[in-house]
Amino acid sequence: MTTHSNDPTPAANQNFHLDGQDFGYVEIRGDDAQDYLHRQLSNEIRDLQPGVGRPMCYLNVQGRIRHYFNLWKTTEGYLAILAGEQRRTFVEEMDRMVFREKIEFIDRGGDLDSVVVIGPDSFSALSRLLSMAPLPEELEFSEASGDRVFRVGWTQEPTFHIVGDRERIQSLKSILESEEIPLGEWRAFHTLRIEKGTPWPGYEVNETMIPYECGLDEAVSLTKGCYVGQEVIARMANLGSPPRLLRGLHIDSNRDDIPEQGTPVREGDIVAGEILTSGFSERLNAAVATSSIRKKFSKEGTMLSVGDRAARVVAYPM
Repeated sequence: MTTHSNDPTPAANQNFHLDGQDFGYVEIRGDDAQDYLHRQLSNEIRDLQPGVGRPMCYLNVQGRIRHYFNLWKTTEGYLAILAGEQRRTFVEEMDRMVFREKIEFIDRGGDLDSVVVIGPDSFSALSRLLSMAPLPEELEFSEASGDRVFRVGWTQEPTFHIVGDRERIQSLKSILESEEIPLGEWRAFHTLRIEKGTPWPGYEVNETMIPYECGLDEAVSLTKGCYVGQEVIARMANLGSPPRLLRGLHIDSNRDDIPEQGTPVREGDIVAGEILTSGFSERLNAAVATSSIRKKFSKEGTMLSVGDRAARVVAYPM
């Protein structure tokens, strides 16, 4: 992974867009799709209504995360939108457990593209450009001018993920530029999601983690029936909390000296955690980071160190 030093984080109240080329899209259809997904994934499936999404984990039997994504209910079935490298293995791993079920996984990564639009005026701009319906709540989506517009909660600013065929999305990117909603950088996005406390695959979320260790409490259900990894999740919930918790850090560092991913976070000589994502927040005028911190050092206000720099544990959102 790369560090996020010298982040070109947009100033407060600035709208911008991001190229969505690192997402994958998998349609899931068939008479047995709901039942199959209910038995495989960590969150409730059966009460999802068309136009609504929910965070999900696909776990291994030890309760560790193989995939983390939003699953959306469509009129045809379901749509899984996956960030990062996990998009390359999702279909193969999910299809491996299919026996006689009538279910089909359709990888749409070759013909769909997307753009992410972030900022205080993002909804009004998209409403004008796409004639889209209001999306008052996060994890809702609507059809707009042939595209699907998903409202997501990745940052503290209104954030929309627009998915459509490649030609239409390329056209939309050009229109956004002409509307003075410039192309931003993903490094800036990662700094914004640090401020919100949003876990991301490949950074806070990987296959060594269980959901409770990386802030994915909302991606698991304790009331649904059996699913892969459920016993470990239930045991962890009954114990009260995991040995590590996802926390934010304010670091005494300037924008040119941001600690890299993997840098140890210490309390004296004890390693309390490590840097997962880092950046410089223009809004806070401070270096910020995420870390999965040992429980005894995770209380808000706890002073730790990252190299020779002081770091303070902070609550989300920052």
